[in-house]
Amino acid sequence: MSTAKRRANKNWYERNAARVLKRQREKDIHNPEKKLLGAARQRARRLGLPFNLVLSDITIPAVCPVLGISLTLDNTCADRESAPSLDRLIPALGYISGNVEVISYRANRIKNDATLAEIKAVAKYMESR
Repeated sequence: MSTAKRRANKNWYERNAARVLKRQREKDIHNPEKKLLGAARQRARRLGLPFNLVLSDITIPAVCPVLGISLTLDNTCADRESAPSLDRLIPALGYISGNVEVISYRANRIKNDATLAEIKAVAKYMESR
């Protein structure tokens, strides 16, 4: 693609940013598994992690298996906590088949970098209050 054509495309996208974003959100709502797969591929590449997932490896349950909350497929900021999120069961293995599960974004944030001992300590502290 020529430089002039690239510049023209960039200008078009800048002028139509709201329209492009709206169309992308609509696509994401209709195929959230594809969105999770693409985001995982990008993270794996950025972090240098193994990646061999295919679309059939990603199944979004109706309810988060960790917190028991309904997972929402709407892309609004208000529903972000209940949005589906891809969790690596053993983080060092990367995004490989059998090592991922879909949980809520909230649950994934809670377990982000805490160890089991740290999570138990926080639970013990909260129960004692």
